[in-house]
Parts: sequence; structure tokens; C-alpha cells
Amino acid sequence: MYIIDEQNVSGIIENYLTTTKTDSTSFYLKAAEHLISYIPESAQRITFFIDGSQIGTLGAAVAYLLSRANKDLILFVRASSLTEETEAFLQILEEQKAHIYLLNNVNQLQDLHAVIAETHLIVDALATLPKTQDEFLFVKQLIQVINRVQLETLAFDFPFYANDETIITATNIVTFIAAKKCFTNTHFLTAFGQDEISIESLDIPELYYQDKIEAQYIDQDDISDILKQKQWSITDHKYKFGHALIIAGNVGTIGAALLAGEAALKSGCGLVSLYTHPELANLVPLRNPEIMSHAYTDINNLQVDIKRASSILIGPGLGITNQSLALLELIFAQATCPIIVDADALTLIHKQPQLLTTFSYPVIFTPHAHEFARFTGLEIDEISSHRIDVAREFAKKYNVILALKGYQTIISDGITTYVNTTGNAAMASAGMGDVLAGIIAAMTAKQYASLEATIASVYLHGACGDWLSIEKDRVLATEVINEIPDRLQFLY
Repeated sequence: MYIIDEQNVSGIIENYLTTTKTDSTSFYLKAAEHLISYIPESAQRITFFIDGSQIGTLGAAVAYLLSRANKDLILFVRASSLTEETEAFLQILEEQKAHIYLLNNVNQLQDLHAVIAETHLIVDALATLPKTQDEFLFVKQLIQVINRVQLETLAFDFPFYANDETIITATNIVTFIAAKKCFTNTHFLTAFGQDEISIESLDIPELYYQDKIEAQYIDQDDISDILKQKQWSITDHKYKFGHALIIAGNVGTIGAALLAGEAALKSGCGLVSLYTHPELANLVPLRNPEIMSHAYTDINNLQVDIKRASSILIGPGLGITNQSLALLELIFAQATCPIIVDADALTLIHKQPQLLTTFSYPVIFTPHAHEFARFTGLEIDEISSHRIDVAREFAKKYNVILALKGYQTIISDGITTYVNTTGNAAMASAGMGDVLAGIIAAMTAKQYASLEATIASVYLHGACGDWLSIEKDRVLATEVINEIPDRLQFLY
């Protein structure tokens, strides 16, 4: 499913109508016939909010069809100018005794609550965002009034908003052509779920919005297609499945290193070498004898493994020390395979940004929002409100693959951007990021292309949590690790 900017929809519709020479009134009426199905039959008295956009025209067209079914209609029109089609629909509606009010004065809002409180359904067909401070204040108060009545509300295209904190609380959303970029923002995700969103294509072919696509949601078929690129033979040996080198762990944080290493093994990596704090290296085999453990002070051996590795993960539980920084610099100087930069390594690389000009192999960053904020200097609210934009711009600027973690993780290489569709709040527990990093290390070690490896890893990680949360309120990182083989087999 593709994602476009909500502010591009009117332009796409207009371009389609102009290019195809489609009769616009026929187009809106045909679309309205589809949209009527989202109006509950029990709703007799319906209030519409429309504006001068094409979304407003669709709202007027739906109101016109409803008037023919003898519905009692109230229309509030917020616009200084309307499309010809909207004006025509409103003229007919006025003749059919619909109640139509121009809404352009903040004083009108005082009586608005009483009017709409008597209706059965609100239809939000507003799409023109405020451009001035006066418009913003008016729209903010309008939305607050609409939300206060707590009626069933159907939003056309997207729930209208003044800013991230002031959004019409829609019961259901019918979005047009494709999903909208605002749907991926944290405030929207907090207020609405994907189950409340339906998509109507309006019969507009992809050709007419191809250049407007900003991202796409990942689905199970996408992951199966990626995984099936590698067909394993009965005669394959462990080296065929890659060698993941992990530099992680410190006194008090060895768990992060073990979680990453075990996740890599369970994800099908043939060999996992873990370099950790010298006091802890001998303890690793006691927990997991399949992991080859070394002290990260053994530089000679580490340099050999850097050359042998087919992927390198650095950072989980590593600590922010001079020793850690030296290890990071060594990796960037000598690696000949994809590098996954996670956790403490993200903080270290922020202190040495010149490292991002020295690599010649794919680099994958896996920050959560707070780590990303530290690195970029952006406020959390700015990141939360523009997740697709900030992820894409960062990946492009530094020539990296970025997995901006969180609910619906954003993955971008600066050119193509993806939104994950798995994972849930039950996974909000310690060690989950370490597990994800280990899965990515395994997938890249197995020679999947770095972007596709990251996409598949993020999806797989969340899919494990989704499966486990069917019967659990909380899911542990170790439980996710143990679920990986079954989910992988299912996705194949």
C-alpha cells in the first residue's frame, strides 16, 4: 500500500480530470456512490463540514446523493472560494431545503455545539490546512467544538487537523487514492488505528500519482518475496549462511550482547562471533556455546574476523568509552561488509561524525526516537510529526540505511522509504532493540541486500511479537528470539 502526502490529493484529482478529460461532475457523483456505503443507514440527520478542496467537493456530492434519500442535512462551508462542482451541488441542496451555513467567523462557533449535537453523524470533508495564525486559531477552536460533541464522525481522506495535538477524532476514515503521510505520525497513531481506515482508489490509476509516492507499507507478501530470493540447498554448509561479527556488551550489559548473538543464530546465521569485555568473554559459552566469544581487547584476532565477516554489528550494551570509540573507528576503517550501528555506537558516532565519510560498504543505523534526536538535534515532537521526512532526509544526507524504530518503524535508504506493519505495545520491554539488531546482522550476513535485509528483519521482529501477544500481555526479548525460527518458516 502506497503513502502520499495528504496535501497532494486535490492536485492528483485535478490532474486526472484534466488529463483524461473526464467530466468532473460525473466523476464526483460516481465516487460519491461508493462513499455512500460508509454512511450508516440509521443516520437520518447528518452534519457535513466542507471546504474549497476536491475533498470538500466529494463531501458535497455525497450530501447531494443523501438529500435524494430524504436525509436531513446540515452543511457548514469553510471556504472563501469553492470549486464549480461544489457550488452546483450546494445550489441543488439549498433548493432541497438543506441547511447551509458559511463558517468563517470565530463567533459562529459559540452556537455550533448546540446545532451539531442534535445530529446522528458528522462527516469531515475538510482538507485545506490553515495558512495564517488567525486561520489556525479558528480551525483549532472548530475542531475542539466538533470533538466535544463526541458523535460518530466519518473523515474523508484524513481527519482534519490544526496541528499534531488538535485532530478531529474520527470514528472511521475513508482515505482516497492511497494512505496518507500523516497516518504515520506519532500523534495520529496514538489517536487512531489502522483498522479504522478504508481506502477508496476513486478509480484513479497509479500512473497519475506515481511521482507523489512518499513511502509504502510493508506486507507479508513483500517479506516472502525477499526471503525467497535465497534458495538454500541440501548441500549448503554453515559458511553459506554467513558469519556475523558482533562487538557488544560490557560489565553490567552483557545481556545485550547475548540477546543480539542469540537472535542472529536463531535467524539462521551460520556463524556468530561475539567480541565483548575481557572479563565476560569466557562466560558467553556457558549461556550459548554456539557463539564464538572473544575479548574485544584481542585486536589481532578481531582484525582477522573483520575480514572474514559477512556482516558486522556494533553497539548493543557496548558502553560509551574510549575503548568503544577505538573499536568503532577500527570497524569503519577495515570493514568489507555491511555494518549495523546500534545503541551506544550511535552515540559514539555522533561524537565522531567524520566516520560517516569513510565507509565504502552499506551502513545501517537503528535508532529509536530519543537516540535519533540526540544525533540530529531535532526535538522529539518534530521527529514524531514528520517521521517519513526526517528518516528519508537523514538516510540521504549520510548515505545510510535508517531504521527509525518505534510503532510502525520507518525504514529508508534516502531514495525509497517503507513503513512497517508489525509489532505492538506488548513488546515494549528491555532488550527488544538488541534482538532486532541481531536479526539484521543475520539477514545481512546471509547476503540479502542491506535495505531488503533491514525491511525483512523489522517485519520479522514485529511478527514474532504479534504472534506471542495473542496470549500474552507482555512479551520478553528472549521469547521473541525463540519464536524467530517458526515465524521465518511461516513467512517463507
